[in-house]
Amino acid sequence: MHLVPTEGAEAFLARAATGLARLIEGKPAALFCILAGMAWGIQAERAAASERFPRYVARRALALAAAGLAFHVLVWPTEILLPLALMMILSLVVRRAGMKATLTVAVLLVAAAPLAAALFGGYVPTDWNSDGTPLADSQPGWATVRSFLFDGSYPIVPWMAFPLVGMAMLDGDRPRADLARWFRIALAVAAVAQVWVLWSNAHAESFGAVTAYVTSTWVPTSVPFVLLAGGSAVTVIVGLVRWHAAAGLPRLAMPIALLGRASLTHYLLHIGAVIVPLRLAWPAEDWPVRVGAAAFAGYLALALPLTTLWFRRFSHGPLEGVWAAASGRAR
Repeated sequence: MHLVPTEGAEAFLARAATGLARLIEGKPAALFCILAGMAWGIQAERAAASERFPRYVARRALALAAAGLAFHVLVWPTEILLPLALMMILSLVVRRAGMKATLTVAVLLVAAAPLAAALFGGYVPTDWNSDGTPLADSQPGWATVRSFLFDGSYPIVPWMAFPLVGMAMLDGDRPRADLARWFRIALAVAAVAQVWVLWSNAHAESFGAVTAYVTSTWVPTSVPFVLLAGGSAVTVIVGLVRWHAAAGLPRLAMPIALLGRASLTHYLLHIGAVIVPLRLAWPAEDWPVRVGAAAFAGYLALALPLTTLWFRRFSHGPLEGVWAAASGRAR
């Protein structure tokens, strides 16, 4: 999603690549957040059993926030780690009230998205610069608060619904046994939302003043966006969980699974090692499709074997191990 452009293709293969990039837009981010919620739920369950829940969560969130701030200032203004650190604390507080409360808050956060847009949507044009960067990056202040709460790329309303759904998919520190029902519901939601998004975006001009509420928009995050991205992500997760439980993943998939175990490492590494150099030549991030596709393929060609070798000696990815140590978790 970061490397392959969504526009500017002419050849058939390039059009296929940009079409795929448009199709998956938003879905990887929702997937990342739902999986984060599942991980936090599992870790919190084990930390609670050892009676060190509050200290562990606080250290883990502070370590993530510190890493996110350092990366944001020194390398590239990525916006997901700081909101994730905040959502970690808030969602784990909600989780302690039980599954019903967790799902209720998730639904309320999604339902609040149109209300937040109606009340604070006027700030969106002033909170984002003409080059597509958020004002919070250069002028911290109320714009930063609004970015975290409403009009950033990953605001609490409604993005915290994603990790809450991830937590609700667990029974203790294991996936729930009734995930087949989750799969059917998520697949139906994703399918209906995809049809609606394609139709509504094609007829956006006919909606007038309510266009932002009924079409799929990332900033501010609309309800159709949440339903499409979230439904798709849950479908992928539950489908893989059930596939793994029934027959195990094929051996060819294992290097990709190991890449996922080091997802934080690869998220930050591909930005620092690939995107930052590309931006030196294309500051507006408008590099040709062939350049982005080649960068993606080249990164995978190196990352897959190196990650496999890493996990032959270590149980965590490089940055995941540092984060675990900073959180006070035993090796």
